[in-house]
Amino acid sequence: MRMSKSRVREPDPAWLESFGAKMREYALLADYAGGLNHARAALKKWPNHFYVRYQFAKMLGDGADALPSAEKKKRKREALRILAPLTRSLSGKDAALRFGVCINFYYQSEDFLGMARYGRRISRTGDRHGYYALGVGAAFLAQSRWEANRKATARSWAQESLDAWKRYNLKRERYYFAHYCAALAAGVAGKISEGRKHLNSAARLSGKPKTDWEFADALALL
Repeated sequence: MRMSKSRVREPDPAWLESFGAKMREYALLADYAGGLNHARAALKKWPNHFYVRYQFAKMLGDGADALPSAEKKKRKREALRILAPLTRSLSGKDAALRFGVCINFYYQSEDFLGMARYGRRISRTGDRHGYYALGVGAAFLAQSRWEANRKATARSWAQESLDAWKRYNLKRERYYFAHYCAALAAGVAGKISEGRKHLNSAARLSGKPKTDWEFADALALL
């Protein structure tokens, strides 16, 4: 009897687990170029796999931050073209993956207000990832308001970010980017000593000096 639908081929679970571990390693070390190359190779093998597509888009968008403006915008748009349909296909996916896709969509589109609201919403359900989203979103909102000379609003967002990181328990977080965001928020809030501690953690965890380009805006505030 002929089947009505062809069976969708899936990668071996062991390979998928190994791929995920490798991508986490690249992210923890802030090696976005290496991560992008690894994800691109996987995408050639599994061009329609949800998780592989997500990881490729994440590395593409995150790595774009180091590029000149025109190329950065181009890569962010490409990442969003992948992420947008993924956000509409989250049913049945585990909570961590749903969160990863959503927060990356907000980040690559630079919708930090949307990210902060998303964080507030899911934190009410008891999901601590909500505090992560709020911590990141509010930190970048604080930075943008500060640069626009809206100092009172900037400090309010900065404090909301710092409060979120406390609830998240940032000390447990191995990903440097969260500590960098906390440093950024502390700088806007005028909490220099606290900000320097967060920045030291970000540098240590990423294996990069505090003078690295990625930390420049936080360092200037501190």
